[in-house]
Amino acid sequence: MKISVEELAGCKRALTVEVSPEAVRPAVEGAYRKLGQRVALPGFRRGKIPREILERRFRDEIREEVLQEMIPTTYRQALQQSHLDPVGLPTVEEVDFQLGEPLRYRAVVEVKPPLEVRDYKGVTISRKKMEVTDQEVEEHLKLLQERVAEYVPMEGWPALREDRLIVDAQGFVDGKPRKDLRVEDFTLELGAGQLLPGVDERLVGALKGELRDAPVAFPPDDPRKDLRGKEVLFRFTVKEVKKKRVPPLDDAFAKAVGECGTLRELREKVRQDVLTRKEHAEEQRLKWEVVEKIAAAHPVEVPEGMVRREMEGMLRDFSASRGGRPERLEGEVSFRLKLEEAARKRARHILVLDAIARQEGIAATPDEVEAEVEQLASVLHQKPDELRAHLRREGRMEAVAANVGERKTVEFLFAQARILDNYDLITIP
Repeated sequence: MKISVEELAGCKRALTVEVSPEAVRPAVEGAYRKLGQRVALPGFRRGKIPREILERRFRDEIREEVLQEMIPTTYRQALQQSHLDPVGLPTVEEVDFQLGEPLRYRAVVEVKPPLEVRDYKGVTISRKKMEVTDQEVEEHLKLLQERVAEYVPMEGWPALREDRLIVDAQGFVDGKPRKDLRVEDFTLELGAGQLLPGVDERLVGALKGELRDAPVAFPPDDPRKDLRGKEVLFRFTVKEVKKKRVPPLDDAFAKAVGECGTLRELREKVRQDVLTRKEHAEEQRLKWEVVEKIAAAHPVEVPEGMVRREMEGMLRDFSASRGGRPERLEGEVSFRLKLEEAARKRARHILVLDAIARQEGIAATPDEVEAEVEQLASVLHQKPDELRAHLRREGRMEAVAANVGERKTVEFLFAQARILDNYDLITIP
């Protein structure tokens, strides 16, 4: 196999590949065998059709099947022989192949730039002292109260904000009820903004058994095109009003939620829990500060494919955090620019960490990858075997191993860092 590499603009490389007829022949023979077993022609038994007839009738199909097998295989071999580290899939062009002749094609691909990282041990960083205020403790206790709050059915009680209602709702468009705008036994927490703007205000003060109407303006980007920008009248039947009852802060509460004997003990436990979380967050910040300092000292051209991939991942995360609908912000130029800047920074970190991992021989072991899969399965509430099979089908096991290797490299760098803590320069053991 003949291979030549051409440097293009940026991080792009063009691989020109030529495969001899002899090397292609096994794929051609295999394609004929598969086709002979698959097709049926009048007068011939399946698998007994003469080759010259297959070649005459199905020459183009044979050629396509050979290309589908040979291009991916020879492309991987060409990458290995040329020592290129690709980013993403190639663009295959200028394919030249006829049965019995050499296979020639050109594959354009982005590659990771060569990078040797220096002076990455002993990076100096400054750690902030973490403290917990009394206000933070009280805010956390309030969250605990809210978490165990009860909702008690009330007769003759006018609904207030934070109360819960059980309602039936029917939407009317142009005075006519629509089936797709009807819900029954819907639980609504007043003030939580569960429904479109204007609904909560109309239901404040409602009593059990009362009917309340609320005109609602549907947004211009609603998935139902016929409702976009329309005003719809919703009629609510209040079936239940439940008053929110928050338990008092006392020793009984401390025993119930914190397994503490007294409220004072619970406050100290909460203070320590908050401090632990803040210290953990500070440690994570310091780890990435080490990475950023090293990356800033090693300017490198980032492949655009890596930036796009990181942007796509960030958009997915952003979409999930917004209930799957980030369209409005996605369209804003400032949002896209900030996202691209963050993605480029993240890609630069990956390049630097990859280079250090190669230089130090850091990689995920099979046991570490297996532990990572089991941890992911636990978080996703899936069976490890099912998740493992899914990751393999999707070709994502390498990404799991890469994530583990990246974390190991960050931990390695952090262990080598020097931390300025209370004006004393110390080395992390």
